[in-house]
Amino acid sequence: SFILLRETFLKPSNKFKFNGYNIIRADHPSRNGNGVATLIKKGISFHKERLCDDPAILSTIVKMKNGDLLDIVNVYISPTDNRNETRKVVEKIMARPNIFLAGDLNAHSSLFGAKTTNRRGRLIEDLIATNNLVTLNDGSDTHSTPGKSATPIDITITTPKMAIKSFWTVLEDTMESDHHPIMIAIDDRLEEHSRTSRVINTNKTNWQQYNTRFDEILGGPHGNDEDVEVFARRI
Repeated sequence: SFILLRETFLKPSNKFKFNGYNIIRADHPSRNGNGVATLIKKGISFHKERLCDDPAILSTIVKMKNGDLLDIVNVYISPTDNRNETRKVVEKIMARPNIFLAGDLNAHSSLFGAKTTNRRGRLIEDLIATNNLVTLNDGSDTHSTPGKSATPIDITITTPKMAIKSFWTVLEDTMESDHHPIMIAIDDRLEEHSRTSRVINTNKTNWQQYNTRFDEILGGPHGNDEDVEVFARRI
């Protein structure tokens, strides 16, 4: 239902379309590689929110079928970004309710499966613990460049409630990128635009006939001693 792209290299003048999807994007005005784009399957209700002045962060709010709101945050943080500014941005993002963050944070942490933990990795670890969040990463490497060790720098962070509904997988085919695609399946339903549906007018129901027929079913030849599965099928 969603495709999250980072380091898009798109400029505002570049047209970008993808059949069957609405697209929201944030093109970095000076550093093209920092742009991000979120593709939302047509038919899904959503709205965009601006979290901060950083153009490499997109928040898309969608509603689940159970009424809960899900905040899908697509983020890219450059390894050269200012440490204090990075902390402010990440703190603000992770404090949001019902967050589902997927991004290249350029953070190294054993929590995600990295061999070492750097300063940004410790920051992310602290914020995950402070906000009672969890990471979906299973230790698989997500980024590799020739001559260097592969690393798991693409991180997915969410609430425990969403984590138990989610299935996280790193795909093998990089499609000529230095990042592996990550596929996430969520065992839940999203609210879609209203569609024509069948409505039963109970005012026209023949309740006497209904009660008679229901009594016949309940008082069938096997009475109340029949197998419960057989009884359920007859109903």
